[in-house]
Amino acid sequence: MGKKKNNINKLKNKTTTTIDNEIVRFIIIFFIIVLVVIGLYFLSKIVINKRNVDNNTVDTIEIAYDKLNVGMIFNRPYDEYYVMIYDSNIEKAVYYSTIITKYKNLEDSIKIYYCDLSEKVNNKYYSGKENGNVNATNINDLSFGNLTLLKIKNGKITLYLENIEEIKKILK
Repeated sequence: MGKKKNNINKLKNKTTTTIDNEIVRFIIIFFIIVLVVIGLYFLSKIVINKRNVDNNTVDTIEIAYDKLNVGMIFNRPYDEYYVMIYDSNIEKAVYYSTIITKYKNLEDSIKIYYCDLSEKVNNKYYSGKENGNVNATNINDLSFGNLTLLKIKNGKITLYLENIEEIKKILK
């Protein structure tokens, strides 16, 4: 009887040791899997953040509400406004732009727009000379020199200037 009891104790010890070993292995494997999942989470977070930083170079698009094409000169929603038309590729273009900006800051009652003759859409209206068609009354007659200021009142040209000194007097 002692031999059977001894064998049963050995079998119990073996079973307990085997179960204990399996539990320990399970816990170790569980923690390894948890560590791998946590590691993959942080690794993916780092990769996504790096990718977002690299791709976040967004070009700012600016809508210029005061810039017109020649075809839009006569259809503004105001009764009276100015349109300054010039070629932005000439030397004095920055000076002309400054005059417009200065006028905008001083005067709020009359709207001023500008039109760039160097753009492809407007290029056919550019005479390429110092002066354009002073007698223009509609869009088909329009021809502009390097600098022109138009005053539009009720959809018609009421003032056509090409001299910078006269333009400055009007806009000051």
